Amino acid sequence: MHTSKLRVATLNAWALPDPIGSSVAERIHAIGAEIPRVRPDVIAFQEVWTQSARRALTRAGRSAGLQHAWSAKDALGAGGLLLLSRWPLESPRLQRFSLPQLPTRPDHLDYYGRKGFIAVRIALPSGPLHLLTTHLQARYGRHVSHEYRSVRVGQIIELATELDRARDPVVLLGDLNFREIDDEYRVLAGLTQLRDAAAETGWREPTVDSSNPFRKSTASHKRIDYVFIRDGDTSGLRVRALGRAFDERFEIDGRPATFSDHAGLVAELEIHDAPRPPAGPARAAAVLAAEMLATGRERAQRIREDARVAASAGWAAALAASLGCRHRTLSRRRLLRAGLTAAGIAALPPGVGFTMLAEYFAPDELEAYDRLSARLAAVIGETGPHIS
Repeated sequence: MHTSKLRVATLNAWALPDPIGSSVAERIHAIGAEIPRVRPDVIAFQEVWTQSARRALTRAGRSAGLQHAWSAKDALGAGGLLLLSRWPLESPRLQRFSLPQLPTRPDHLDYYGRKGFIAVRIALPSGPLHLLTTHLQARYGRHVSHEYRSVRVGQIIELATELDRARDPVVLLGDLNFREIDDEYRVLAGLTQLRDAAAETGWREPTVDSSNPFRKSTASHKRIDYVFIRDGDTSGLRVRALGRAFDERFEIDGRPATFSDHAGLVAELEIHDAPRPPAGPARAAAVLAAEMLATGRERAQRIREDARVAASAGWAAALAASLGCRHRTLSRRRLLRAGLTAAGIAALPPGVGFTMLAEYFAPDELEAYDRLSARLAAVIGETGPHIS
């Protein structure tokens, strides 16, 4: 049996713009200097939100023999994704996720990042490889009880749609923001038939560790970064080794530090010419995904209804204030109306905001959930818009 090897790595670089990030320039320099020690043929970075960080990592990659680089060229951080490769990248593109369309919390920055996935065909000497890298919606578990599960499942369905067309071996790399015990893990594995490299090797070390100098919470101890693989029609993939990378400790300005608030992963893969026959999407995973989509849609519908009520109250207060402004006699009544005017002016911006939420953001989110439900049906070969 003919075989060849491929070494892939992934790291959430935590390169947020100052002052949100911490020691970003110093850490990016350290990551670049570490690439030769990791020795990847392909490395996928997430959260590379600034152009300066993308340029620095691209230069460092080229110095390490990774001559081919790609990220989306836009003003919004290219989705935070950057891909470096020793081999040519064919037809790379960034596909934006449909969800979230609704800013559930304005302080949850994932909404503004316009996340998605990079899909590319890599021209390896042994044959083509279909590679995806992504960063799914963050959990924000301390702020929202649902932890955006429905949003992540919608994003997984879009990954599954992309992979449904792939006939070459597949590698998926990135920060997926779920654990092996979560429903999203079962949906991804079931819909795509991807195999978790850690489960395949029995190596399940956390990638978010409370010993990380940038992680203060003792609860931060989980595996949310992954390497997934799948065989193609004529060649397959096997995991020979998997381990952490970019996790050494050092100091920056006399303070404990490391490369990121995540550890990276590096996997040694073997490409062979005896692929496993495809099993096809699992219906149980599709049913679970449909239930989670329905939950997300119901939540979006409730938000729209609540926003409509709040918008009506805001506009009513503004109207009352405008009527109160017409009275100009000096009296206790005028003072009362002046107070009403101030309250109405204060109520006007919320009225506008809730109207936008109810009539612009929420409908887009509802439509996105409907489209994703139809995509889910298409992935598993159903003709109807819903899985029952």
